[in-house]
Amino acid sequence: MAALARCCTLDVERAAKSLAHAKQPRIHTFIATSEIHLKYKLKKTEEQVLEEAVRAVELARQYADDVEFSAEDGARTTPITWTRFRWRWWRRGRARSTFRIPWDTRCRTNTAP
Repeated sequence: MAALARCCTLDVERAAKSLAHAKQPRIHTFIATSEIHLKYKLKKTEEQVLEEAVRAVELARQYADDVEFSAEDGARTTPITWTRFRWRWWRRGRARSTFRIPWDTRCRTNTAP
């Protein structure tokens, strides 16, 4: 069973509580990482979001061995930013967590007639 949580303490704790009786709990955390979302939606720096993401995964790992992180707008996040996120993950010992780079469907073009 899996629960989805924004990268904030309250969401991760609620996700963990909802999985209390699951045999194989999985917590999937997410946060926006693109420059446009950082500036206009979250109004935070890349460093702030990086720390929030890592803290959320660290907290989720206290409740579940199976933890995933993804960005809600991965297609607009630069490769340099992804490298910083991945490096931070590795340095904090989160290499076993799933690190997903999703494609934002709003960026796709509908080619159907």
